[in-house]
Amino acid sequence: MSEVRPNRRSNVGGREVARQVRFDGAGTSARLHPIVTRGGCTAGPRGGEQALNDIVEKVPLRPVSVVGVNFCGPRFFVRPGTRCARRGSAGCAVPVRLFSASLDDVQAADRGDRDEGQSVRTQRDVFKSQVLALAIGLLPTGRVAAAELASDYSTARVLYEGRRYSEAQDVFRRLAEDQPESVDLNFYLGRLALWFDDEVAACSYLEKAARAAPDNARVQNALGDAFGLMAQKAGLLAKLGWARKCLAAYERAVTLDPLKPAYRWSLLGFYCVAPRIAGGGRDKAAVQADAIRKIDPMEGRIAWATVCLSDHRPAAAFSQFDDLLKENENHFLALYHVGRCAALSGEQLERGREALQRCLQLTPPGGDGMPTLASTHHRLGNILEKLGERNGAAEHYAAALKIHPDYRAEKDALRN
Repeated sequence: MSEVRPNRRSNVGGREVARQVRFDGAGTSARLHPIVTRGGCTAGPRGGEQALNDIVEKVPLRPVSVVGVNFCGPRFFVRPGTRCARRGSAGCAVPVRLFSASLDDVQAADRGDRDEGQSVRTQRDVFKSQVLALAIGLLPTGRVAAAELASDYSTARVLYEGRRYSEAQDVFRRLAEDQPESVDLNFYLGRLALWFDDEVAACSYLEKAARAAPDNARVQNALGDAFGLMAQKAGLLAKLGWARKCLAAYERAVTLDPLKPAYRWSLLGFYCVAPRIAGGGRDKAAVQADAIRKIDPMEGRIAWATVCLSDHRPAAAFSQFDDLLKENENHFLALYHVGRCAALSGEQLERGREALQRCLQLTPPGGDGMPTLASTHHRLGNILEKLGERNGAAEHYAAALKIHPDYRAEKDALRN
């Protein structure tokens, strides 16, 4: 009966390495399974199905082995017991974080001891598919090794989600040199081109992503944004054509994923600003606001406030948040959107200022499409500008840029 004993650490050539030792029988024979936490470790494929089977079969599917140890920083499984010619700094390493074990995985691994290994064999089939997917989708075609690519991609995502868009764009571009057809890379590069108002590059990246993944809802939604930006910048005769392409892409995204509020927000924004000849209409925007409210009641309040502001009914917009603030005077989203309503409508400016100042003392909820401290400073600057306090407004605009150097208020204007 084999046994997995505690992990051992060592430092080899400046690289921190942990080794899981799997002992067979009485412990006279040991096989070491390296897990690299920092630096490089090499492994080389022997090619074909046999090499893949070797990788899969030699990864023990006990929970401790599937998940890896809880070290800080990136971790990679490497095919055990193999050292071949270097290919980059990590050979054919497989990022552990792509294959994290869920509770079901752990329970299945435990059942493997009692059902003659059926659950474990099933897990190996799944893991084999994941390795194949990694090879098809992530392995580089040039100088970057697989582990380096995964690490750089992780870095780019962290930068993107942290709204450090200029830095993220540089990393994504470097990755795209080796994977020009990657759907994910083209998606992010397209989104970043949109942020920086490069509509031609955005269309190029996102059309390439859409050709590779025509049923990807987030790609279709981003493509609609690119067509919308083209419509804004096009000459009078071309505007209508781009607007119709924008609407078609938004509608396609909602068809593919009808329960995603962000895609319905895109339709709502289009209906609010586009002329009827291009398919716009505030009655259609109201339908989307109702649909959003059914999916997420808070998002629905914000959507209805947006429709009311578009229809020049500020009192109805403010009323969306009154009952929430009676129940909880520190409700961040309600306070923020009272401030936003004041900033956009010019009504109840003092109330809006107080609400946003309170927001600066609270923690934003976080998440995609949510207001941030940067957007709070910007909206407070809007209100102070309307109140004639230009120096105070300038301070808040500067504070927004200090928090988020790439902040562009018009990109968040629909929802924030």
